Amino acid sequence: MRGRHAPDALLALREKYARKDYLVLGEVPYAGTGRRMDALVISYYASRGISLEGFEIKAARQDWLSELADPDKADLFVDFCSRWWIVATNPNVVKVEEIPKNWGLMVLLNGSLQVVKEAPELKAAEPDLRFLCGIIRQYGQEVVNPPQDALDKQYQRGFEDGRKHEEEVSRKRNDPESVQWLYEQLKATERKIEDFEEQTGIRISDWHAEEVVNAIRFLVRGGIIPIRRDLKNVQGSLEELFSEVAALLEKVKTKLAGLPDIPEGVKDLDHFRKLGMHFERYTTDPIQPGRPETNSEGS
Repeated sequence: MRGRHAPDALLALREKYARKDYLVLGEVPYAGTGRRMDALVISYYASRGISLEGFEIKAARQDWLSELADPDKADLFVDFCSRWWIVATNPNVVKVEEIPKNWGLMVLLNGSLQVVKEAPELKAAEPDLRFLCGIIRQYGQEVVNPPQDALDKQYQRGFEDGRKHEEEVSRKRNDPESVQWLYEQLKATERKIEDFEEQTGIRISDWHAEEVVNAIRFLVRGGIIPIRRDLKNVQGSLEELFSEVAALLEKVKTKLAGLPDIPEGVKDLDHFRKLGMHFERYTTDPIQPGRPETNSEGS
């Protein structure tokens, strides 16, 4: 990794793989050989797929042509990687048609990396002990005990990002067009609220959060439909009950009609008539009294 723009490419790699399930290491050595790969990205969650992706950063055309003249030189690291990428710091360094078929190409444009040629998935070998030692050593230098100059660069970059953000916020706050846009958005929201209140008869400002939540939950669960269904079931049960009572009264009426005399202690049958008239309201076939009214002197 040579050239003054190479660190920018490594920084762009760190941003591209900034998720917590990736580890990005620069200048990873193969222990005991003096050889290094410019960058290694490790995906270390089994749920997302464990993999190693290797990167060679090229900042000069001549550096790339030297690499292209002896592509097998990279095999020391390529054999352990699921994908192998060339990262060019500008579009003039590498031509896409020059990339070997098993490699991919990214180009640094405006501070971010763009994939020009997708790297195919390779059949990676298990990392050997020398390569693992190189990964561990670089991890210790970059993550566990990073050099002060790297910390200073991160601090400076964060400071610059914060300053730019503050300037952008200040510009928008004082920009008449931005203020006008916010005002128009506010008025549009007010109109929507007014339309809602007019169509529903509900004033949002008069509602408490609990009432709104309960109303939404009621609608999500089907609104009035489940209640109507439950009432229909109750109606069916009551109709069945009334039918059974009507049948029972019919039996009582039949029994009374067959009695030769009024049972002792029963002065009249008015209570049976009233009971029949009560259930007459709930049945389609009115219930008639069991026998004609008799006086106290007999039938």
